[in-house]
Amino acid sequence: MTYGDIAQLAGNRKMSRQVGWALHVNPDPEHIPCYRVVNRFGQVSKAFAFGGENRQRQLLEQEGVTFDEKGCVNSCFFVEKHI
Repeated sequence: MTYGDIAQLAGNRKMSRQVGWALHVNPDPEHIPCYRVVNRFGQVSKAFAFGGENRQRQLLEQEGVTFDEKGCVNSCFFVEKHI
C-alpha cells in the first residue's frame, strides 16, 4: 500500500504525510509492519527509520516483493495489491 492508500482508508487521502509521520514513530516495528508501505511511485523510503535506507527493500524482498530497474516495486505486484 502507499501512504495515500492508508490515508484514504483513514478518511482523508490528503493526509499521507501524517501517515508517514505515524509510521516513522511506530512504537512496535516488530509487530506493525510499516516497511510494507511505499510511496505513490512504488518506491521505498530513502529515510527508513528502522534499519536504514536499504533495510526496507530487504524486508520486502524477503516477502517475495520484486523491484524493477528503477527501484520501484514490481508493477505486477503493486497493481495486484491495488485491485
